[in-house]
Amino acid sequence: MPRIMTSGALIMLTNLEHDANPVEMHLTDRNGEAEFATPLSGEWLLNVIWTAVTPPSSDTDFETTFSSLSFGFPGR
Repeated sequence: MPRIMTSGALIMLTNLEHDANPVEMHLTDRNGEAEFATPLSGEWLLNVIWTAVTPPSSDTDFETTFSSLSFGFPGR
């Protein structure tokens, strides 16, 4: 499966028990990667937002794509 490398995407890790603010936020590097501390318990949400400038002939200035992944660990 081909890998899509998108540098500059904003990735936010949020603890769903305290979801007012993300625990960590990072921009992806030139390989489309970012590193986070590994949560050991709880319910979590990863949000990814990336933006691409559209061509000058387009009716819009940019295109934004959003994605999210929720995951959890059993209590310890």
